[in-house]
Amino acid sequence: LINEYTPLFKRLKDPYFLTLTKPTVEAAFLRDGIGETVKQFSRISDVLRKRGFKIDALRKIEVTYTKGKFHAHLHLIVDNELIGLMLLKEWLKRNPSASPRAQCLKKANKETLAELFKYVAKPPIKKDGTLNAWALDRILCAMYRKKTLQPYGLFRSKQVSEDVAPEDATLFVEDKGHDLYVW
Repeated sequence: LINEYTPLFKRLKDPYFLTLTKPTVEAAFLRDGIGETVKQFSRISDVLRKRGFKIDALRKIEVTYTKGKFHAHLHLIVDNELIGLMLLKEWLKRNPSASPRAQCLKKANKETLAELFKYVAKPPIKKDGTLNAWALDRILCAMYRKKTLQPYGLFRSKQVSEDVAPEDATLFVEDKGHDLYVW
């Protein structure tokens, strides 16, 4: 995917990387929380578009697991700092429980583009170094049939498939335990 979108990224005038977050949630609320996060961002982009702003952006949802809770958040590449600041302002207005300090807007480069495509779910690792299969299962179940990558504006001009060949989607985990998980 990154190879498909890099030429469009290079066409942006002054790209910025934006992270929009909300507080962590329990497993039971993760799927609905992801849906609400995506809906809120869509509403924000619609509002800005109706105000006359063109949004050239690439949005990705990511979920991490830490301290028994799940953190769904958005990473975006946007065309310029002004659009990033406006998206951030509207995000905080609609999410009063979100910490302003937890959000991030910085100049984008090849590394931040790679950050956008890094993973949808960071593999949750237990203190003993083993994979937390229960947490990963919760994340994958919550993400089932969710569109993880959403292009806006310029990025929509490229037809890209998110489908991945099974051999490219394999997760290799060193066997350190005897637990059996069935998906």
